[in-house]
Amino acid sequence: MGYGKRNNSIIQIDNEEIREKLEKINTEVLDAHFGYDGVARKTAGELTREMHKQLILGEQQTATLQQGANVVQSDQASALDVQIPGRTLVSLGNSVLQANKTYIIGDGYGVRFSDGSLFKGPTKFKAPLTERPSILRYATMAGKIKGSTVENPHIIRRGSADHVMTPTESLGIELETADNEKIATRDGVTQYSGGNASTLGNIGQFKMSFSAYEEIERNIGTIKGTTKAEKLANIRPTINGLFLDAYAFGYGPSGNKVTLTRWQLGINAYQAGGSHTASTPSYMRTSGSSTHGSYIDADGFIHFALYAEASDGGATSQVNLDSVVFEVEVSPLADISNPKVPLYELTQAEYDKVFIAWNEAEVKKRYPAVIGAQSIVDPSVTMEGANLFPPFTDSRWKKHPNATIIEPYKIILNRDGSGQYISIDIPIIAGQEYSFNIQGTGSLYPDFRDWQGVKLDNLAFYKWGEWVTFAATNPNAKYIRFALTATEIGEFTFSNPILTIGQPKPFVPRNTDTLKLTTPLRSLSDTKDLLYKDGEKYKVMKRLGVVTLSNDFWYLETGDVPGYKKVAIRNSYSVGTLGMKLEHNTYRIISSKGEVYRNITSGGRLLPEKTIYNGTATFVIGVPNSETGWVDGTAPTDEQIKTYFTNNPFTLIYTLATPIVEEIPFEGVLSIPGTTQVSLSQGGVAPIVDATAKFASSLKSSVQQLQTNQADMQVKDQMILQSIADLYKQMAALGG
Repeated sequence: MGYGKRNNSIIQIDNEEIREKLEKINTEVLDAHFGYDGVARKTAGELTREMHKQLILGEQQTATLQQGANVVQSDQASALDVQIPGRTLVSLGNSVLQANKTYIIGDGYGVRFSDGSLFKGPTKFKAPLTERPSILRYATMAGKIKGSTVENPHIIRRGSADHVMTPTESLGIELETADNEKIATRDGVTQYSGGNASTLGNIGQFKMSFSAYEEIERNIGTIKGTTKAEKLANIRPTINGLFLDAYAFGYGPSGNKVTLTRWQLGINAYQAGGSHTASTPSYMRTSGSSTHGSYIDADGFIHFALYAEASDGGATSQVNLDSVVFEVEVSPLADISNPKVPLYELTQAEYDKVFIAWNEAEVKKRYPAVIGAQSIVDPSVTMEGANLFPPFTDSRWKKHPNATIIEPYKIILNRDGSGQYISIDIPIIAGQEYSFNIQGTGSLYPDFRDWQGVKLDNLAFYKWGEWVTFAATNPNAKYIRFALTATEIGEFTFSNPILTIGQPKPFVPRNTDTLKLTTPLRSLSDTKDLLYKDGEKYKVMKRLGVVTLSNDFWYLETGDVPGYKKVAIRNSYSVGTLGMKLEHNTYRIISSKGEVYRNITSGGRLLPEKTIYNGTATFVIGVPNSETGWVDGTAPTDEQIKTYFTNNPFTLIYTLATPIVEEIPFEGVLSIPGTTQVSLSQGGVAPIVDATAKFASSLKSSVQQLQTNQADMQVKDQMILQSIADLYKQMAALGG
């Protein structure tokens, strides 16, 4: 009697005991291939490799990155992946704000509402009214370079004369670059007027000319018009204020006295000014006017004088100036396009963090001034090596024409006069320890700078060739500037500069790895695109779309509303073609002038100007006749509508009903060797914030455990195979 038999290569087991043993072994074999998810792998080895991958991913560390310099600290060499959320900043500098919504206004700016509410930046606020506020700009002499109006258009001269000098007369000397910086901040450090201050009848004075025109064009928005004369004619009636605030004091024969006044074009004379007799820098402000714009001359300037009492030939006539701030206020009626005001809507989460979780420096970095709507574009990540100094051949070095590069890390300066430097600004992180060493024969002046390049503090330097270890204590420090020069005439050599994180290291040339990613990354309120790495590829989860609404998308909505026309987009385009999520606050329309149209929840025939309403069948906006040239009572033709939007294209930023995942082009692979400085940059203006770096942590204990488990599984597999072999032997012995 047999215990088993073969039938078409299939073993049939008749012996109950052997069959039970084989079923148990088969269960163990299958169980060794199952993961936690209950899915069987082909082999135990496949399951082991998958466990290893998940273990590494589970042990990854993350670090938050922002645009600029970051330090990533890893305890082992590791590949580094980045994840970047989208960001779009849209300036509301010429738009209607909505009551009770949250906003932020940046440093150097302010907003004023018709109820008198004034919010001076940098500050966050809730709008008290639904309206377009007036915009205030506060200008200083920061960044002014003597003899140039490129960086800063305003001009201040100092000296003494036998009368208060008119705008067309040349007083003394223009302030030096360093003196302009001195009066850019109120700190008690003053600049004196100088000149022949003790000559009988001479008056110590400052003559100050501020360009209201350039201040508006450069920092608020583009004024309507093609020539300066046209622009000035358009902007003058909409100027609500032109003031100068000063902290100063003066003295003459009768003691302390200083006067501040403004030039009046109509009478070609200075107004009666305001004075004070304090002996220390004290506050002064020019008087108001109902026609501020009339004080702006044909070149766009408004002129002020700050002066002391005339000398009696013995006593000095002198003004000591601590700081000046020029204020221009533009009314909501101003026809401004391409707004540049750092005025942005905040989500509630952002509002809660501003000036609480984020200090003022962080807020300034997150919300810079942009023109219109700007998103993150083509981000890149640079992994620095041991030396943060690039070679002298790098364009970031500013080199005087008398400088000659001998080798990549060796340069000679033939100094034959003053003001001859070789300099560079290198991104750093406040509080992080660095060390530097430079070989040289001239002079070195290192100092710390903020994100705008304004000098903060000096760094002590003692001797060439000796290491200096430091950490910037000012939290606003974003760069360290190294200026190589000399105090004498002659030839001076500088070589082998090295700046490294932490303690001194041997000199090595700068060696970087860069990851370049080609994609825009946008946001709208809390909805953001997301760039991430998937295996060996980089992808973007696109949650937002953007399209230019130029001509064929629009048609006239039924009904004529006084003062404006309602135009609409068919849902077959917005929902069908674009894949748009047509819900309240899931989109934003920006006019060709950069003005953001308000979203409203109800519309119909009551739709106000410059608003958007989405109905069940249409997507409607209200366009003013004053901008289109259309008239009440007459419906524009399809051709007229097409022509208007062709010449004045609108931009639609919208939320996709269904997110799209796209693979994006990239160049480079990043590997972090340990503690490393990582820099983020991009081709756009909206800064990258809250990006994430992912890299491996120490896996020693976990890997050891995995190796033990893997060894146990191999032993178990061997035992199972041996059991199967033994069973087959039993079957063969029984005649199976």
